[in-house]
Amino acid sequence: MLTSMENQAQMAQMMQTLVTNQAMMQQAIQQATLQQTTLQQTAMQQAATQQVAIQQTALLGNRDSGTMTIEARYLKDFQRQKPPSFEGGKIDPIAAENWLEAMEKAFFYMNCPLEYQVHCGTYMLEGEAHLWWKGAKKLIAPLGEPISWPQFKEAYLRKYYPVAARMKLQAAFHELKQGDLSVEDYDQEFNRLSRFSPIYVSTEELKAERFIAGLRENIRGYVASQASSDYTAALKMATLIDAPRTDRLQAGSTQNSQIAVQGKQINRNHPRTNRPPRGGTANRGRTPAQNRNQCLKCQRTHQGECRLGTNVCYNCGQMGHYAANCPQQRDDVTNRPVAKNQRGRGAQQQQGRAVAHATTGRQADAPDAVVTGT
Repeated sequence: MLTSMENQAQMAQMMQTLVTNQAMMQQAIQQATLQQTTLQQTAMQQAATQQVAIQQTALLGNRDSGTMTIEARYLKDFQRQKPPSFEGGKIDPIAAENWLEAMEKAFFYMNCPLEYQVHCGTYMLEGEAHLWWKGAKKLIAPLGEPISWPQFKEAYLRKYYPVAARMKLQAAFHELKQGDLSVEDYDQEFNRLSRFSPIYVSTEELKAERFIAGLRENIRGYVASQASSDYTAALKMATLIDAPRTDRLQAGSTQNSQIAVQGKQINRNHPRTNRPPRGGTANRGRTPAQNRNQCLKCQRTHQGECRLGTNVCYNCGQMGHYAANCPQQRDDVTNRPVAKNQRGRGAQQQQGRAVAHATTGRQADAPDAVVTGT
């Protein structure tokens, strides 16, 4: 009985010891896990700190190089927008304003930051404008401080968009009339100049009123009575009214162009020489009606095919001689009755004049023609 009780006590003691050992082991495992986690976190923190230090060192060590790389990247994106260049030179407010609008449009679509807009925009200045900016930026930022786009824009407008030029364009807009322009051309000029007087076209009604006021009288009255407050409707109506006149002008211009082209083709096919025409006064005193049938080849008036350069006699049409030596012409002159008082030298002179007259105006232009009797 005693032995059994002792065994039970020993068993209970052993169980208590086992439970105690398990608890100690779990505590040791938890401590080891916690320590390992702490070490891992420490290692990760150290690695992160080292990485940040490396990046900071690289950034500080290559600060200038990094900035140029960013500027170059934005400049490349800017050039993809195909912005126009600006050369300056003469004062042209319209060209100056168009260039500014093109720059700001490119900035908008490429999302260019403010600090890089001057770098990109001034890259497109060339010639006189580039030389102007080299001097102007020293006045704006003498110590080399950053220049904003509004600062550049103010200096640029003061140089290339002066107040006097702007007032001149405003006056041109107020005095604009259609005159001999088509409605389409008048509308283009109207919109080109209206931006210099925006207050007068700030509403649809004001714009229509100013547009109608500049139309020709035969168009203005009808358009004003039908579309006095709608610019788009007024433009459409004026274009319809002016269409017949525009068509006539275009048709006349096309016809004149065709005549000019045909004339050039004729001149190329039959070039005129600069040498004066032979034959005395054969071409003098011609009336416009006589010149209408003038041969383009020999520059003379005749019927039928031109025989210039064919070695054919202009008088009898036979080959082998020219009109100056034509037997028929000589026989006609010889057989002509001579007055009794025209003898000796006088008769010979009369015969010579007849032969020369027969040659003149017919074949004197032939290369081998010989005029006899003079």
